[in-house]
Amino acid sequence: MFGAPSTLVDTYAPSVGSPGQAVDRSMRRHIRPRLETAGFQDFTARRAWRRRGDVIDVVDFQAVGAHAAASVGCTPFSFSVRAGVRHQACVAADGSSAASTTRPGYEHCTFQVLLGKRLRQPDAFRPWGTGPPRDRSDIWAVEDDASNVEDVVADAGEMLLGTGLPILTELGSPDVAYAALLSRDSTEPSYGLPGVAMPGAPGSPRWVDTVRCLAVRLGRNADDDLATAPVLDPLPEPGQEKSAL
Repeated sequence: MFGAPSTLVDTYAPSVGSPGQAVDRSMRRHIRPRLETAGFQDFTARRAWRRRGDVIDVVDFQAVGAHAAASVGCTPFSFSVRAGVRHQACVAADGSSAASTTRPGYEHCTFQVLLGKRLRQPDAFRPWGTGPPRDRSDIWAVEDDASNVEDVVADAGEMLLGTGLPILTELGSPDVAYAALLSRDSTEPSYGLPGVAMPGAPGSPRWVDTVRCLAVRLGRNADDDLATAPVLDPLPEPGQEKSAL
């Protein structure tokens, strides 16, 4: 979707070419220049990367695709916007291959972000073609003829610049990332707000490994910090277990 800069002029009509190509062209014209301004230097058809010392940021515009379109209830060229922060010091914590550390997908990032759209599309989604139409906060629905492509791409761009990239910048700081791990749970996206996935549930092996690798990076005592981590519920004292009622 990013590729080489487009040579199309601003009078480009969404009806030219296939709907998927219309989405691609609109993203090349409106999204890539803004990512370049934000410091992203490496682009492929659907992804962009920004390197900041030992941290890599990734942005991924993911088409719903033909396989999932029926179950999601929208066109296959509708899309979600995913992003992530990769702390290279934590490569061993998630078992990624060496290749995934140079151009990681969002799924190989230490922290993963799923954007929420601001645009409301109340009749855009009808899973399996049954039941009443509905909306989704995490997918931008593109019409069959791509007639709304400029609106959805504009909204996605605003959400990326306004809510997505600031989180990448914030969690790219080892100090902020470490504090977030110890104090925050994962969140789901909603309208106008992104969801942030931590590296595993609090207390899980991957979560603990990530805490420890960032602690080494910061010169912290991981055991002391884990013992007082606000995100971990303390174990109840004997005889004080919560009732199942």
